[in-house]
Formats: sequence, structure tokens, C-alpha cells
Amino acid sequence: MGPFQSAFKTQELIDLGITHILNVTCKAYTPRSKFFQYYNLQILDEKTEDAKKNFRATNRFIQEALDSGGKVLVQSVEGRSRAPTFILAFMINKDRI
Repeated sequence: MGPFQSAFKTQELIDLGITHILNVTCKAYTPRSKFFQYYNLQILDEKTEDAKKNFRATNRFIQEALDSGGKVLVQSVEGRSRAPTFILAFMINKDRI
């Protein structure tokens, strides 16, 4: 989990074994597709935004990454609200909490 800028630290991500990036920032940037697989989700950090409608797709992306032996960076603008939301949604779904 990290802020928007974390996706620009290519070598650090490679060293950590990151293979997939779930981008929930609403910001466009040049992907490093040679190194990572991406899932970009345009979702605002607003109370009226319905994050739940995206959980099935993001959970699938995270699970496929883990099943292939990869690791996932989930990034939002500051890494404090959207990123944890999608990580918790995955954990709740996976562990059936």
C-alpha cells in the first residue's frame, strides 16, 4: 500500500517483488508495463463514491496476482483511504470475515 508516488520507484518495487499495481488514484501516468501488470480504477475520494461496486474486479486482480506468485502494490493519492479500502475488501472477501 502506498501513495501515488510509490509507483515511480521502479527499482524499489522490483526489489520488493512487486509484479502488479492496483492504481486507484484517478491520476494518469506512464505505466512501466515491462515490469508490472496494472489495473487502473477511476474512483474519487468522495463520500458519494460507491467503491463497493468495484470490489469483485479488484479482488480478482489481487487474487490472480497472488496465485501467480506475485505481489501487489495498491496505490491511492496519499495511500490513506482508497488503498486501504480495497485491501480490506480483499481481506474480508478472502477470509470471509
